[in-house]
Amino acid sequence: MRTALTDAIGTCTAGGGTGSADLSGGLDSTSLCFLAAREADRLVTVHWEGRDPDNDDAAWAARAREALPSATHLVLTGEESPDWFAGVGGLRLPSEEPCAWVRDFAKQTDLLRRVGEHGSRLHLSGGGGDEMFTPFPCHLQDLAATRPWRAWRLLSRERHQWRAGHLSVARGVLRRTTYRRWLLDAAGHLTLAPPPGFTGMLGWQPEPRAPGWATPEAVVMMTDALRTAAADSPEPLAPQRSVHCALQQVREGGNTIRVLNQTLSGPDMALPYTDDAVVTAALSVRPLEAVRPGTYKPLLGAALSGIVPAHLLARSNKGPYDADFYHGLRRHRGELLALTEDSLLADAGLIDTERLRRALHHHAATAELDPLLHTLGCEVWLRSLDGGGPAPVLTRRSREHGERRGTAMEGAC
Repeated sequence: MRTALTDAIGTCTAGGGTGSADLSGGLDSTSLCFLAAREADRLVTVHWEGRDPDNDDAAWAARAREALPSATHLVLTGEESPDWFAGVGGLRLPSEEPCAWVRDFAKQTDLLRRVGEHGSRLHLSGGGGDEMFTPFPCHLQDLAATRPWRAWRLLSRERHQWRAGHLSVARGVLRRTTYRRWLLDAAGHLTLAPPPGFTGMLGWQPEPRAPGWATPEAVVMMTDALRTAAADSPEPLAPQRSVHCALQQVREGGNTIRVLNQTLSGPDMALPYTDDAVVTAALSVRPLEAVRPGTYKPLLGAALSGIVPAHLLARSNKGPYDADFYHGLRRHRGELLALTEDSLLADAGLIDTERLRRALHHHAATAELDPLLHTLGCEVWLRSLDGGGPAPVLTRRSREHGERRGTAMEGAC
């Protein structure tokens, strides 16, 4: 792992000059900064402070900066950096597909502008670190097939941590379905409430759910798409659920960065943790060895021992950002509501704007608002299409003819 990470950073810095990296204070970004400091001619780090008083990322980032005196460090307060959702109402992105990161677009644009002014030619982000160094809970279902008693002991510990009932955990573990069966089940679960915490993470990947503001027509389209995929009897990305889930997340993250690099100005962004060799090294470690009670991301800590100071590798948590989410939502609710007044998704028959407005007004729970990012991404994408005409009416007949616009939207909205 040490070799793979060093080589990945070396590839990013091979052109010489100045590089930049996020320094949130979390273990993933901190590790990248120390690796980049060894490889780059000059390093610029960026930390923006969260609004939650219980978020101790700032304290850990300060400790990391003290141990990196040769780097240039930029620290942005909440008032110095754009909020989440800033400018979404007028955003137009020339991308080939929708991007859920429209929420972060203003913040990322500001970040890249700042590091670009300091000469950065490539910006490194810690995305992918969680997926590589924290095995998905579904690894316990993989384990149950070969070592059931060991799996049950570990599940009992996780069950207490997530406050999940014995029965729901047992059902999740014992339901060993094929990937095709999982797709078919997902097609029938689109309008159900999300499964509770831990039990919802025991499948091949998190099950999709239709947003609370999706129309019946949109739900039918999503159902059809999942059943069509299942009809081809697709193979998972790996025989083990936990490996498939990690690879699916890596692909999604890499695709998002590709779209952002198409649309953001300034230096490109890179995710070293999704480098092929890093992914191969991380997923070659048995989950039982990559998870140790009382230790946070032990594989990453072992790989970077002697490179990252021991007191920084000792961090065992990560900071919450719910406060930043709701602050941005409150501050820019007017922009978001304005999007619903002439929504192209609504014109296409995909969303119920009244239900979406209610969710925005009543501060729905974070889980309920998770689909909002994809909805906004689709709305912005539609408004950015060349020609800017009215949205297509997505009838069953048009779906059967496979119109490109409808196909793209149904997978993301």
